[in-house]
Amino acid sequence: DLGNSPAEYTPQAVGSRRVFITTTNGTRALHHARLAARVVVGALVNLSAVAASVKDADRVDILCAGTDGAATSEDILAAGAMVHQLTADAAAGWQPDEEATVARRDWQVLLHAASTSETPLNELTEIALRHSKGGENLLEVGNGGDLALCANVDCLDVAPEFDTQASRISLR
Repeated sequence: DLGNSPAEYTPQAVGSRRVFITTTNGTRALHHARLAARVVVGALVNLSAVAASVKDADRVDILCAGTDGAATSEDILAAGAMVHQLTADAAAGWQPDEEATVARRDWQVLLHAASTSETPLNELTEIALRHSKGGENLLEVGNGGDLALCANVDCLDVAPEFDTQASRISLR
C-alpha cells in the first residue's frame, strides 16, 4: 500500500501491476465527470500531451478537482496552462470563457516571469505551488518534495483517459 505521494509510485513499487488509487478531491472530480463523452486526466506534468489529445474536440471543459469543494490556485494554474496551450493556435478557433481567460492570464504571468528572468519555468511553478492550498497541505504533512515533481511541466508524454464505465484510468 502506498500513500498520496507520486514519488512512492516507482517502477520497483508498482511495476506493471494494476494500481488502485482514491483521493478525496480527484475521485470526486472523476465522479462528477462521469457523464462526459470523454475524460482525459491532466496536470502540469502532462500538459502538452493532454492538450494535443483534445485539440480537435469541438468543446473542452476543464474540471478542477479543487480542495474541499473549492477551486484552488494550483488547479487554476494548471487549467490556465491548458487554456494557453489550446488557444496558442489562433486558427484552431478556441474561444475561452471568462474563467478560462483569467486562468490563462495567471499562467501567462508565470511564463513571462520565466522568459524575463534566469529562473526556469519549473522553479517558478514550484514556488507558485508552494503558496497554494494544496502546496501548503503537502508542506504541512512533510511531502514538500512532491511540489518539484508536480511542477515539472511536460515531464510525461501521456494523456490518460478515465473509462467512465469501468471506473478505470488507463492509457489508450
